[in-house]
Amino acid sequence: MRRRHISTSTKRSKENDKSPVRIEWADKNTPRVRRVDQRVIDRYLLSEKINTTQHQAANWYLDLAETAQSTPHLTSQIGKMRVGTGNPVMSNRQAEARVVLKKIDDMVRSKTSSIHLSCMRNVVCFDESMREQQRKYGGGLRSNGMTILREALDCLYLHGHF
Repeated sequence: MRRRHISTSTKRSKENDKSPVRIEWADKNTPRVRRVDQRVIDRYLLSEKINTTQHQAANWYLDLAETAQSTPHLTSQIGKMRVGTGNPVMSNRQAEARVVLKKIDDMVRSKTSSIHLSCMRNVVCFDESMREQQRKYGGGLRSNGMTILREALDCLYLHGHF
């Protein structure tokens, strides 16, 4: 069996025998390998920070957001590349998905709060970890973020119609 050499460049992803990986620096002198074919929500499921019904609700919400193309910058499955919509013409399916997405967002906001909705969208649609959100937005997201995310996903699972 021939092994592929993985360079230490952080600019590009390389594929080894099992999965795409990216080399990152854990600290000044310690590199680490990070899988880039998993979303943050998948890592939260594997580390048992969310349960399977919450993960199912998150995947449903992501599929709906992708269908609606609610933003031109949904994060791709591989790393943090930004993916543009490209086509300015809106299909009937996309228009219907946008209506449903707006209703779902309004429902989550009314049952919980706008912070819950924002946290859920950032993790599910934009693939941001709690650490990244804390750095960007401040507040108690790093300490209370998982509770906020779980509450938003529970609300989505209980009251969303999927």
